[in-house]
Amino acid sequence: MTSITYIGMDVHTTNYTLCAYSMAGQKAFAQTTINPDIDELLKYLANLKVRMMGQDVHFVCGYEAT
Repeated sequence: MTSITYIGMDVHTTNYTLCAYSMAGQKAFAQTTINPDIDELLKYLANLKVRMMGQDVHFVCGYEAT
């Protein structure tokens, strides 16, 4: 089963502040501030996947219309 982890993003021109929220665990975790660069964001998501022990996870970043 795929779990959903939401990534909250506070976006500025000089940095992005990120925080993950797990619906399954009902908790926020992995808050960090990164440079405003797509490679930095992808590295953050890859590190989260490792931290979640490789479980099947779907990341939802920012706003996703339904």
